[in-house]
Amino acid sequence: MDLDRWTDERLLREDSAELCGPAFERFYVRHERLIAAYFVRRVRNLELASELTAETFARALSSRKRFRDEGPTSAVRWLYGIAFRVLSMSARDAEQRLRAVHELKLWLRAPDEERLEAFREAGEIEQVMASLERLAPREREAVRAFVLEERSYEDLAQQTGAAIPTLRKRVSRGIASLRRELKENNS
Repeated sequence: MDLDRWTDERLLREDSAELCGPAFERFYVRHERLIAAYFVRRVRNLELASELTAETFARALSSRKRFRDEGPTSAVRWLYGIAFRVLSMSARDAEQRLRAVHELKLWLRAPDEERLEAFREAGEIEQVMASLERLAPREREAVRAFVLEERSYEDLAQQTGAAIPTLRKRVSRGIASLRRELKENNS
């Protein structure tokens, strides 16, 4: 069977045990460069574009049974829709991380010694870290991993087995708790 002659739509619809893997691989080979270029133009970072491309195809593979063949180019439109959602989620995650860092006065990267000493003198680092330790264990670990270690929700989901929406809630609740406590302590 010559998969190169199959349409994208047929490749996605294939569900026989022996052909579904090779069919999706063929679909991937046809479109990987286009999706990667889509991300490179938008994020201007090759490493991030590569991660987003991989995430797009992983989501496409896991959701291909929901693909609806609506004629020529429907497979490509479907794939770009997934890519758009992956990009939107990535931007939202980055925005949430930056907001948390700014609001909680945390550092993405280790500050130089002089700035670190100034923070220590002001008591801010100890205050934030003490507040972080008082969070519920799952919220504390989610905030620490997402904000301080800059790990993605997808990475955390794979490590913990928790669903991405659950992890988002843990981070959101943890940050809200930290905000409240820091506000109360500084009042």
